[in-house]
Amino acid sequence: MSKPPKKTTTRGAYLTPEYAARLGQPRTCECCGETYPIDPKYYASKKAEPDGVCKVCRSCQGKSATRQRLGANDDQGIELAKPTNASQRRMYWKQVNELTDELYALADDRTQEPRFKAVLAILVAATRLKTDPDGGFHEPEHQETAFRTFVHVVSRVISGWKDFGPVHDDIIGAFFSPADRVQILASRNSGKSGLTELYALWLLHRFNLVKILIVSGGSARAGQALRSIRNMISTCPLLRYLEPSEDSPDNATRFIVGPATGKLGAFASLGSFGVGSNMVGQRCDIAILDDIETRADQTPDKQEKLEMFAGEVFNLLNPQTTSEPWAGRVILLGTPQVHGRSLYARWAKAADEKGNLTWETCIARVFKEHPADDPRSKKPQLESRWPARWTDAELEKKRGSISAYDWSLHWQIDLSALDADDRPIKLRDFITFRWDETSASFPTIMRYGTGKHHGIEKGASADADDFFAAPDKVSRDSSRYITTLAAVDPSAGTTGDEIGLAVISVTAQGLAVVRHLTGIRASSTHEAMAKLAADIHRFYPNRVICEAQKDNLFPSHLASLLAKRGYPVMVDTVHSSTAKGVRVIDAITIPLASHRVVLLESVVTAEDAQETLKQLTGMKRDARSLSHDDRVDALAWALSSVSQMLLVDEATSLDMASTMKLEELRKKSIRMGGIAPGGIEELLFEGDENTERLQARLNELLDIQAQELRWGIIDPSFEKHIEAVRADLAKSNRFHQGA
Repeated sequence: MSKPPKKTTTRGAYLTPEYAARLGQPRTCECCGETYPIDPKYYASKKAEPDGVCKVCRSCQGKSATRQRLGANDDQGIELAKPTNASQRRMYWKQVNELTDELYALADDRTQEPRFKAVLAILVAATRLKTDPDGGFHEPEHQETAFRTFVHVVSRVISGWKDFGPVHDDIIGAFFSPADRVQILASRNSGKSGLTELYALWLLHRFNLVKILIVSGGSARAGQALRSIRNMISTCPLLRYLEPSEDSPDNATRFIVGPATGKLGAFASLGSFGVGSNMVGQRCDIAILDDIETRADQTPDKQEKLEMFAGEVFNLLNPQTTSEPWAGRVILLGTPQVHGRSLYARWAKAADEKGNLTWETCIARVFKEHPADDPRSKKPQLESRWPARWTDAELEKKRGSISAYDWSLHWQIDLSALDADDRPIKLRDFITFRWDETSASFPTIMRYGTGKHHGIEKGASADADDFFAAPDKVSRDSSRYITTLAAVDPSAGTTGDEIGLAVISVTAQGLAVVRHLTGIRASSTHEAMAKLAADIHRFYPNRVICEAQKDNLFPSHLASLLAKRGYPVMVDTVHSSTAKGVRVIDAITIPLASHRVVLLESVVTAEDAQETLKQLTGMKRDARSLSHDDRVDALAWALSSVSQMLLVDEATSLDMASTMKLEELRKKSIRMGGIAPGGIEELLFEGDENTERLQARLNELLDIQAQELRWGIIDPSFEKHIEAVRADLAKSNRFHQGA
C-alpha cells in the first residue's frame, strides 16, 4: 500500500498572504521549463511579482548565483576573471569555453530564452572593449584578448577549424599595431584569409556603423570573402543581430548590418571587390587588402597597373577623426607572387619626405629554421609554427615537393629576393672553365670561386657588374663523365627561328658541364636537321630529348638521321605544363644557386656566343623579353632532366667516385698504368682522395656555420666538430706531403 503524499508545509518560513494562498498549485519555471508545486522547496517568494511567487525555480536561481560569483550579471554584460596572470587566464578561458558551449546549446531552445539572453550578454561584452560605443569587458590595452575571445566563439561555425599557432601571434599582433599602414606578408596555407574575414567581422561587431572595404586579387575571391562573412553572421548566435534587414541593400558585393540600417546613407557596412573592379562612389573607414598580387602580375606593365588600382583604395578612405580613432587604416595581407618588381617589396621600402617608412611590414612564416642535425646537409631543419595544421614532417615533405623558387617566394618570403633583378640568370653564378669540349672526362674536383676571367666578352645584354667566375680550385686528375645528354628545342617554323641545342655532361662530383650551347639555322629544314644530327654525334650522348610539338615527326626524323651516321639512339619527347619563362628560370637558377653548373669557355667564345649570352642574361619569367629563346630553353630541358644527379653531398659522391677509380686501377697491370694492391701508389692515391673528401666536408660545414652566424646562431658543439674535421684535413695533408 503506497504512502499518502506529504502535506505541503512551510517549515517555519514566513510567507506573504499572496504566496500562502497559492501553496501546492503547479507552476512552470520560465528558465528550465520544469513544472513544480508552489512550495518554499521549489520557489522563493518575490514581492515584485503580482502573486508573490518567483517565476524561476530555486534550482535555476542557484545556477544564476554561481554565475554571479564568477562576476556575470544578467542585466549588465560581464565581469569574468580578469586575465592578468596565468591562473586567471586559465580560469578566464575555461569560463569562455563553458559559456560558448552553453550559447550554442541554448540557441534554438525557446524554453531557455532568458538563460540564452544572459549568456549572450556575457559573451557580447567579453568580445568588446570598454571604450566601444556599446561598451564591453576588456580594457583598450587588452583588445587582443577580446579578439581571440571573439574568434573562439565564432570559430564553432567554421568547419575544419584549427587552433591558432605562433604564426598567428605575428598576424594578430600586426592587426593591433598603432601604424595606419600595416603590411602583413605570410606563408601560404597559414590561414591568413580566414583571419582577415574574422577581423573584419569583429570590427562590425564592435562598431555597428563602421564602413569596411575588402579588396582581393580578383572578383571571385572577393565574392568568396563576402559569402563567408555573411554565412558566419547567419549561423553564429553571437552575430545574428547583425543580419541585414529585409529592406536594406544586400547583394554580391556589399551589405548593411541590421543595426546600421538607414544610418549609412548610400554606403555599406562591408563591401568586397576585386582590385580591378569599379569602386567609384565607395567610401570606407578601414580598408583591408587581401592577396591583391597574383601570379598574373608578372610583367612590369601589370605591376604598374596593379599599383594604380591599389592606390585608388586610398582615395576611398575616410580620414581619421577624434571620435573615430580606429578609422583611416589600411591593412594588407598577402603572400608574394612575383620575384623582382613585387608591389609588396616596393611598399616595404616606400618612405615619406622625412625618410620614415610609409608601411609597417610584418613577416609571418609558418615555420622556423634550425641548423640541420646532419652537418653534411645544407638545408636547415624546419619547425612548424602552426602544429595544429602542419607537422614538421609535412613541412619537410612540402619543401621537397616544390621548386626552390616557389619555396623562397611563397614560404620563406625573402624581401631581398622580391626586390631583386627581374633577370635572375647571372653569368657570375656559372663556373667558367677552359676545357676541351670533346673530351670524355673532366677534373674530378672543381670549386666555385669569386675570381674573374678577363679577356672574355660578356656582351651588352649582361649587367655592368656581372662577370665570368673562374674556379677556385681544380684537381690535377680527371674522371669520366657519368652521363651525357643532348636537349633539342625544335624550330617553331617562324621566320628567323632556330633549332636550340644544349649538350651537358654530369661529373662524378655532381656538376653539370655545359659542353655545347648553340642555335642551328639553314636554308631548309632537311639541311638544319642534318647539321643538328652532326652536332649531336660529335658528343656521343647517352640520351637525346626533344621538346614535344604538334608535329610528332621531328623526334623520329632526328633519330633516323643519327642512325644513318652509325649512332643509333632513341629521341625522347618531353612536355611541360607550366609557362615557358617560369619553367626555364626554375630549371636553370636552382642548380646555379649552389654553383653546380660549369660553362666551358668554348661556349662563351664561339662565333655565335653573343646570342647565347643574350638569351641567358635576358630571360625573364614572363617569357616575352626575348624574340628568340631556343638555346636557353634547350639548356633548361637538359638541366631539368639531370637535376637528380646534381648531388649536393659532394663528400659522398666523391667517395663513390674515388672507390670506383681505385678499383679500375687495381684491375690494370702495372705496365698499363695500374697499381699494386697494398703498395705505396695505393696509399698515395687513398691519401690524396681522402684529402679531397675532407676538404669537401669542411667547405660544407663552413657554409652552414656562415649561414647560422647570419641568423645569429652560435653553436659551440658545431664549432668543435668543424675543428675536428679541420684537424683531420691537416693530418691528411701532412701524410700526403710526407709520403
